[in-house]
Amino acid sequence: MSDIPGVARLRRWSETWASDAVLASAVLLAQVWPLLTVPREGGGHWNWWGYAAVALSALPLAFRRRAPVLALLLSSGFGSTYDMVSPLAAQPLWYGPILANYTLGSRSGRTARTAVIALQIVMTVALRPSPDTMFRGVFVCVTAYAIGRAVALGRAHAAALEDRAARAENERRLEAARAEAESERAAAESERATAESERAEAESRRAAAEAERAVAQAERAAAAERARIARDMHDILAHAVSLMVVQAESGPLLVASDPARAAATFDAVAETGRDAMAQLRRVLALLKDGEDASRSPQPTLADLPELAGRVAGAGLAVDHRVLGEPRPLPADVELAAYRIAQEALTNTVKHSRAEHVELILNWRSDALELTVRDDGNGTREPGGRAPLPSGGNGLIGIRERAAACGGTAETGPRDDGRPGFAVRAVLPVTPAAARTPVSAKISA
Repeated sequence: MSDIPGVARLRRWSETWASDAVLASAVLLAQVWPLLTVPREGGGHWNWWGYAAVALSALPLAFRRRAPVLALLLSSGFGSTYDMVSPLAAQPLWYGPILANYTLGSRSGRTARTAVIALQIVMTVALRPSPDTMFRGVFVCVTAYAIGRAVALGRAHAAALEDRAARAENERRLEAARAEAESERAAAESERATAESERAEAESRRAAAEAERAVAQAERAAAAERARIARDMHDILAHAVSLMVVQAESGPLLVASDPARAAATFDAVAETGRDAMAQLRRVLALLKDGEDASRSPQPTLADLPELAGRVAGAGLAVDHRVLGEPRPLPADVELAAYRIAQEALTNTVKHSRAEHVELILNWRSDALELTVRDDGNGTREPGGRAPLPSGGNGLIGIRERAAACGGTAETGPRDDGRPGFAVRAVLPVTPAAARTPVSAKISA
């Protein structure tokens, strides 16, 4: 681990005076904390000597490696005078003397260690602390000293092992160089040739894997594009053909009674057909290989009034409302909102026998809520005619479009107790990169 740059830098930094200064500051904060947080009986501040003793006990750690004996004497001496002036906040542990004892054990010679330990024993007996305090202080300091000695012995043992290993390695290399110099050179050449061959083979395998990944990615992209085009064609055809059939069926009935309205109905059929043809040309152009298909703008929320007008031409009363303050949406959300509204209105025309349909855009702070609900109560046309056939993908398409842009979709009976069917989609107003995908759900 010593070869890791971060570990090596940290080890070098730990041997500098700056690391000792940081340690001394941390110990000072820990020792002064009881004086700052424990309230004094009777109120007021603790005696100033408590703060001075704490500071003078912690600050010698800044030079503990350069003068471990002096650091220990100063830290222990000032720490022992902490509450001699007046009662002060209790200190859980004296970290300065503990760390100084550790440094003494790990960095001082035998004579200095023996003298300082004897001096500490004399001072402890002279101060006459309680048995509990004496035992705890002796145990903690002895433990810190023992850890320091263990670290020093470990360093010395590791250095000896490294020196021994280096000497053994040098001797082995000299013997191998004298006895097998020529053999090793030949073996090295053979190994280099083998390594080159293995590297070439590995490069070939990596190139093949990259090619396979590129093919798989292209296939996934093609599948996603085919699915998108299929959804667009379903939405265009289902909506346009449904409106054209309904309007064409109602046209002959109006020729005799209301010729002007009949003419308007047939005009709406033609306009719906032309719009469907234009959209289909754009979608089909994308399928032609080698053709740079020019895309006309995709439908957006601004096209919903026109969509509502076409549905109204089929004989439905359309109530289009906008609640809240509209704002720009990401392109995928705008297209999804339009297609969901288109599919819901198409289902109303095809299946609901409704007379009135509501198209509501509710702009919330974090989402756009789109609701399409009708007052239909059946699945057959007036006069016993069968309803228009369904491809079976309408509700699935609504769910998939909502999920694709991170929204949700629900369909089912109206929740206000009135007869009819409702489609409700909640779509995010944030860009795709800033939102978390949400699984869409369908409830019958």
